[in-house]
Amino acid sequence: MIASIQGVLEARRAGYVIIRTGGFGIRVFAPTTTLSHLGEVGSEVSLYTHFYVREDGMALYGFSSEEDRDAFEQLIGISGVGPKLALALLSMMDAQTFYKAIADEDQQRLALTPGVGKKLAARLVLELKGKLPSLGTLGSGHLKSRLLLLYAHLRVNIDKNEGLCHATEREFL
Repeated sequence: MIASIQGVLEARRAGYVIIRTGGFGIRVFAPTTTLSHLGEVGSEVSLYTHFYVREDGMALYGFSSEEDRDAFEQLIGISGVGPKLALALLSMMDAQTFYKAIADEDQQRLALTPGVGKKLAARLVLELKGKLPSLGTLGSGHLKSRLLLLYAHLRVNIDKNEGLCHATEREFL
């Protein structure tokens, strides 16, 4: 399996990015929460990935944190929830918010996602309650992911600006 990808952000499109690595331009589908954290085209990026294989095709899905990837994998394991719907959910909220919605049985919050109605929201809560990591264990991996993205972004800016780097805390936290 492909657990992660690191390379240069070559293009950004609605719903996916193209990352140049090892001489290949690889299309990586991602939730908007992940896309919003990536740097500018030309910057070094790193994503945790899930390689999805079906009889009619293959796709690579990328996430800014391991928690987001794990939530995606939990979601696509539920009957009737495919990658597009899982991405839609994780575009509306990150993994920690999603896990909290499940733990709080907040079906209304889940149903705010396009494609998720009351019945599916209830089924998500029913099937995932008790199967997700505790909220206390979340966050450390997310912080590590943010710091790695920050480091990659700063390193690229230092290279481009000959040692001068300007980044705001708000961009990354």
